[in-house]
Amino acid sequence: MTIRQIKEIIGELYLKDRTLVCDDYDYCLQYLKKFLDFNIYEYPSGESYWNWVIPDKYTVREAYIKDLETGRILIDVKDHPLHLASYSASFEGVLDYNELEEHLYWNENVPEGIPNYHKFQYRPWEKDWKFGVSSKQLEGFNKNGKYYVKIDTVFEKGALKVGEYFKKGKSDETILLVAHLDHPGQVNDGLIGVIVELAIMLELINKETHYSYLFLIVQEFLGSIAYLNTCKKNIKDFKMGIFAEMLSTGMNLQLQKSFLGNTYIDKVAEMVFKEQSVNFELLEYMKGVGNDEIVFESPGIEIPFVSIVRARTKGKMYDQYHTSLDNMDLLDDCQIEESLIMLRKIIDALESDMYVKRNFDGFICLSNPSVDLYFDRGVLGIDEKTKVNMHNFLFGGFRLFDGKHRISDIAMKYDVPFGLLSDFIHKMKAKGLVDLSHA
Repeated sequence: MTIRQIKEIIGELYLKDRTLVCDDYDYCLQYLKKFLDFNIYEYPSGESYWNWVIPDKYTVREAYIKDLETGRILIDVKDHPLHLASYSASFEGVLDYNELEEHLYWNENVPEGIPNYHKFQYRPWEKDWKFGVSSKQLEGFNKNGKYYVKIDTVFEKGALKVGEYFKKGKSDETILLVAHLDHPGQVNDGLIGVIVELAIMLELINKETHYSYLFLIVQEFLGSIAYLNTCKKNIKDFKMGIFAEMLSTGMNLQLQKSFLGNTYIDKVAEMVFKEQSVNFELLEYMKGVGNDEIVFESPGIEIPFVSIVRARTKGKMYDQYHTSLDNMDLLDDCQIEESLIMLRKIIDALESDMYVKRNFDGFICLSNPSVDLYFDRGVLGIDEKTKVNMHNFLFGGFRLFDGKHRISDIAMKYDVPFGLLSDFIHKMKAKGLVDLSHA
């Protein structure tokens, strides 16, 4: 999938009212299904998992605020889905400004952005309503005026829907790729993660892989929770996962660690980031974002998840976060491409990483023609630091060929690029000097 295709898909879907259970969300799933024929699982309204309740299907017929003095409609959900908080209850009546203000939501730090208000969708037992407005729009309200408010919303039984695609590998050990499709009217949170992981999955289905792969398109928290509670696969096979969102915000790419921070996926992902990018930021768990990785890392589930994002720097989220300004203007070809490369490189490393077991003892002569594996420090295209580190490995690293260390372990210990070391060790395998295995 090209960058152009990724942007075209995002452009088609981002302004849809992608709340938890609604026609627009279902439309988006069906649209994506044209690219990858995934399964769709349904979870009926009213079902409860870990005390989270699947809400009713939600439909907005109309919602607007009219200035009675001028007759002008000041706010209309037709202009942007964020103008009405998801799962707002129906209401019709005339209010003065003070009464209306209690139901308005804005963000003074982003004066031109319509903010995202999402509380009601997670609390179906609360019946209230709010309009999202920009601070600029708020200036157009007369504080002495009267306002006619019309909200016509429908709540009915429906089903929360989760997309699942499973690619079987040689092993049952499964790597999860997870992203959430909800958050209406926003590009980075988290639509872009869905499309980038979709692109990666389309590459994987045509490859023979050691690991199995599970791609999940979910609603934040609820989709992952419902899926895990009803999963027909063996969750014990779920070994690690990658969550992706907020991939084109203008910030440096960030790798957020798992809960434990020192798991296998943490180490490999950090190794890849260090090799591929000089500007990335390494974040501790929950110091960048907090989304579905929380569900998969929760007690009793405990699947280590790293997150690839461009979310927060110096404690501050990107300026357009949770507003209507998180739009197509933020999409940058280079940032999307870099995100794809990182995901691809992490998976490539996981696939090619193996335990190394030597079939020799002693200090072998690599320059002997029967071995012919001498590493020439004069080789072009390798920096001096790498040459020195590779030399150090050759004069001691073979001790780690004990069947207990992976290629990545050795690469990180000697600060040698994973690909370079992997190629060298595979040449040793071809000479019968080592055996390689995933377990």
